[in-house]
This record gives sequence, structure tokens and C-alpha cells, in this order.
Amino acid sequence: IRGVAFADLGFAKDDLSDLKLITSDLMLDDLKCGFGAGIRMDIWITILKLDIAKHTDFTVVSPETYFHISFGAEF
Repeated sequence: IRGVAFADLGFAKDDLSDLKLITSDLMLDDLKCGFGAGIRMDIWITILKLDIAKHTDFTVVSPETYFHISFGAEF
């Protein structure tokens, strides 16, 4: 069993002409940020991944907590 910590920052848009990464008061707009922790367990020929995460705009952390379970190799 191994532990992990992670952070993710990015955006996805169909039309980049209206892309606005941050607002005038330096809060995130189209740019999104998430962070969390998880565990990895080697199970026979695969890896079981259990993660818990939250998102933030760097001023407020979301009250929602997101859980993710997956199988497969790390990249």
C-alpha cells in the first residue's frame, strides 16, 4: 500500500478567443484547480486507486468532497 498527494490545474474550452484564466481580482475563472490524497494498492495484475479530492479558487476551498475509485496503471 502506498500513499499519494496530488494537485491538478487546467482548463478546457471549445473557443479559446473568450478564454479568461483569472479575474481582475486574481481569482480563478476558466482555470480550475483541485487537490487531494489517496492510496494505491497492488492487486494481482493491476493497481487499485482510491482518491479523495476538493477544488479551490485559491481563496475558498469547496465544501464538497469528491471520491474516485479506479483500476489501472499509473502514468
